[in-house]
Parts: sequence; C-alpha cells; structure tokens
Amino acid sequence: MQNNSLILQLQLQLQLHLHFTFYIFHFSFFMVLFFLLLSPISCSYTMVGGDLKLPKHVRKISIPVFGNKTRESQIERDLTRAVREEFVVDGRLKVVSQEEADAVLLGEIQSYSLVPLAFDARDRVTEYRLNLAVLVILRDVVEGKTLFKETLETDEEY
Repeated sequence: MQNNSLILQLQLQLQLHLHFTFYIFHFSFFMVLFFLLLSPISCSYTMVGGDLKLPKHVRKISIPVFGNKTRESQIERDLTRAVREEFVVDGRLKVVSQEEADAVLLGEIQSYSLVPLAFDARDRVTEYRLNLAVLVILRDVVEGKTLFKETLETDEEY
C-alpha cells in the first residue's frame, strides 16, 4: 500500500512539473512577443496610454536571472531560462552579457500560485488555475533610461 501511495505522489509531482513547465514557456513566449514588438524591426508598440519606441541602437539585450518574491523554489531560473531561449529563437535582439548589452531586461516574480480546480475519479488533478505576476523593467544602458516598467500578469486555467 505504501508503495502505491509513493507512486501516486511521484505521478502527481511529475504532472505538476509538466504543467508548470508548459505554463512557464507559454508565459515567456507572451513576454518575448510583447518585447519584440518593441524591437528595431518594428519601430513602436501602441499601449494603453501611448506609444513606446525602442531606440534604434538597441540590438543586444542582457537578461539576468529574475528576482523571486515567492516561496516557489527555482521558478526564477526556469522563467529566466525560458525568456532567454525565446529571444534566442526569435533572433531579432541578440542575448549577450551585461557588459556587451545595449539594454537590460530585468524581472522580478511578484506572485505565483498553482491551484487545482478539478479532479478525476481517482483524485488526480485534471485542471489547474495558475496565476503569475512579474515586474518587468527594460533599461537602455547606453542612454541610462528606463524604457519600460510594468507588472505583467496572467491568470489562466488549463
């Protein structure tokens, strides 16, 4: 009996990890898409309240490991890695060290929650609600200006 309990617990942990990984990549894709709209190829991005333009000299970006104000261990490393990978795959801005960068993308995870919503007949979670809020700051290191500062939030069920 104890082995079955352990196996079910391991299965649940694996399922949570897979859901979490999927969601982190989904959120990082959203974040990168948002910033790529600011890239030199597309000159401006219209936001509520006005236009934000990315200077033409910004071609290289540094993305240090995000801060983490939550109790979720390693979430900052997973999210940072996913954001970096999305920028690399897109290729419009080159990801470099802080010393080489024209701009720095800073992030701090403000909140994170993963709540089970639905269960199957064997009490396995079949649906979750995930909430994630990340303070994002884009700094132009060449001119010493903050180009963007906002908390990006998402609340999704899957």
